[in-house]
Amino acid sequence: MAQGNPFTIGRDCQVVFLYNGGRIDLPKVTLFTSSPEYKTVRSDPLNDDPTEINTPSGHRLRIEVDRFGAVVDDLFVSIESAFWNAGTIGSGTVYAYIAEVDGSLSTYEYTKVSPKLTNGGQYQQENKVTQTIEGFASRKNKL
Repeated sequence: MAQGNPFTIGRDCQVVFLYNGGRIDLPKVTLFTSSPEYKTVRSDPLNDDPTEINTPSGHRLRIEVDRFGAVVDDLFVSIESAFWNAGTIGSGTVYAYIAEVDGSLSTYEYTKVSPKLTNGGQYQQENKVTQTIEGFASRKNKL
């Protein structure tokens, strides 16, 4: 039996972003980070050992892309326009597809994603332009 990579490498992940029901094609994703967040609840009784529990509290996401057209810019212009014109804020869904070392595919869904464009790009001669989307997802589900 042929063996693949001994561990997961970055190119084993593909990211798909849906916003307000439409797919946002990001073919040049160069970084995807998912960081779970927790709320800490602590009890410090006078007559017993302290106890602490961590409850799930969403996920911080970061997606970096090489700019390949106006898709990212247009998405955030539409988000801004929807807010200023109608007072509405939509949400999205991020899917991460990970090719596992055993040949299987793991799919994770991040729901109720509230995105923000934290880097629209730095334009400099002879350099690629990188854009950064960050956001908060309420939940992570395995599909």
